[in-house]
Amino acid sequence: MAKGEADDPYPRRPIEAPFIGSEAQSMPEEGFRMSLAERLAEEFERDPMARKRIAELLIIEPDIRLAMINALIAEAATKRDLSELRAEMRAEMDQLRAEVSSNFRWTRGPILVVWGATVIPILLRLVWEI
Repeated sequence: MAKGEADDPYPRRPIEAPFIGSEAQSMPEEGFRMSLAERLAEEFERDPMARKRIAELLIIEPDIRLAMINALIAEAATKRDLSELRAEMRAEMDQLRAEVSSNFRWTRGPILVVWGATVIPILLRLVWEI
């Protein structure tokens, strides 16, 4: 056996007899046949109407519909989730505001020093010459 075949719960079986109406194009590998699930999956991939029909049939069944709804509800965001997310976003925005404000305070000092050391003496010299 090749590596990984022992772990495969659904190993491919050798072809015992040809399928009725099957062609070589529907065979995935020579010497092996597709399982029914693989053929159904291929058919649903190819035929949008078949996908729609199976979905309609599944939704009609109350147990299946309930299972689908429960699965969707587990993935949906609740009002509580949204309020928690909103609180996190507000806290992060407040933190960013504080950082920007702090950075502005730190840059304001050097800007005033540069102005005081360069621009103001130049302006004073221009005023004295006039």
